[in-house]
Amino acid sequence: MSGHRSTHAYEAWAEERVAEMNAAIESLSAAARNLEAEAKAKGDHLIIELKEGRERFRSAVAAQAEAGRAAWKSVAPELESQWDTFEDLVKTYFEKNGKQKGKEHAAFREIAAAQTKAWKTVAKNLEKEAAKLAAGKRSDIDGAIAHLKAKASEAEAHLKKLEHAGQESWSAFGAALAESRKAFDKANQKAWRAFRRAAD
Repeated sequence: MSGHRSTHAYEAWAEERVAEMNAAIESLSAAARNLEAEAKAKGDHLIIELKEGRERFRSAVAAQAEAGRAAWKSVAPELESQWDTFEDLVKTYFEKNGKQKGKEHAAFREIAAAQTKAWKTVAKNLEKEAAKLAAGKRSDIDGAIAHLKAKASEAEAHLKKLEHAGQESWSAFGAALAESRKAFDKANQKAWRAFRRAAD
């Protein structure tokens, strides 16, 4: 089995985080355009920090693109730290710019959409890879893909319910996104482990 194939779980993890970063930056950039001068300057500075953080994250991920699983495991703590910093900056943005219910809600909606899209992309990629395997080796992976899809549907329903409630703070939105992200990571790992077992 190739090293590239064994890294898909890490790549999916990183791609999901980059998708969230992109959604957050787009949403917060749009929100910053409507702030008053002093708040806008602070908001713009935080957005620059977010973009720089995203680029550091992307660079670290790109350096691992052709690496094996061991290399991904060694860089994972650094990537997690960079992700935590990014999340803290998003939280800081909302704290420094006051209660912007509409902006918080819009950012949540866009980030939740990025998460949902990432779940679906991973499931689709796994199905493509699984189709290359002999039918006799696919039962575990088909079950893991079904599990991934079920968890994705649950997460999407939960995020939509929170989105439609509309009265939540960024803390509540952030917690819901983190919960969904944790479920994604667990289902993603399970699915790719099943794939590696089937491909061996």
